[in-house]
Amino acid sequence: MHCHRSRIFVPLFYSVLVISVLASNRLDAASLQLSWVDNSDNEDGFHIERKVGNNGIFSFIATVGPNVTSYTDDNLASNTTYCYRLNAFNNRGISAYTNEACGTTSSAASTPPSSPPVSSTIAATLLGQTGEDIAGTTSESPDGIQDVHIRLSGVQGTITRVRITGDSGGVWETPYNGLWIVAIRPHTDPSLVDLYFDFWQSSSSYTLDLTFANGITQTIQTSASLPLQLFGNSP
Repeated sequence: MHCHRSRIFVPLFYSVLVISVLASNRLDAASLQLSWVDNSDNEDGFHIERKVGNNGIFSFIATVGPNVTSYTDDNLASNTTYCYRLNAFNNRGISAYTNEACGTTSSAASTPPSSPPVSSTIAATLLGQTGEDIAGTTSESPDGIQDVHIRLSGVQGTITRVRITGDSGGVWETPYNGLWIVAIRPHTDPSLVDLYFDFWQSSSSYTLDLTFANGITQTIQTSASLPLQLFGNSP
């Protein structure tokens, strides 16, 4: 007499398996939430299997008890697709698998950037031509033309890019991008920064687009209006 062990012992267990992305409280991990419908009434628990990507190979990852209908898979890689399936079991055997369900973890959480400098606290004072010759046309080297001098005060953070536009024309930019260059000179007091650039035409004000090391950008206007006289040749 021969006997065999039956693999199917519960009502058809082909319920829908649903996955959702959970926010993680770790910077290097993500989580996926699995949920399903329990169509059996005599299970001892559920086996959960997982694979990486649609073409991966399933492997066992966890067992949960009877009547449980959800599972959180923690500490996963960010921005990665995982697929899951599960079946019920008891001391008689196992059920059919559920459908496969896939979910993609979110990108790694990042520390929010520090608060940007508040533009109202930064003053850009147009000092005019104060005798310095620091910035040339394309490099920070004297070229015989007295520079226009703007002083920034109330600066919070390191300035990595400056673009200056005059109200009568002319554009100066650092890093050099095919335009006239701006020389950036921080003070020992980090809240003060001097900007120097070649005179071109008399302007009553300048617009400054600033970029900081943390990626924050600001646009400010010079707060003084000084008549500029040309000393030397225009570039």
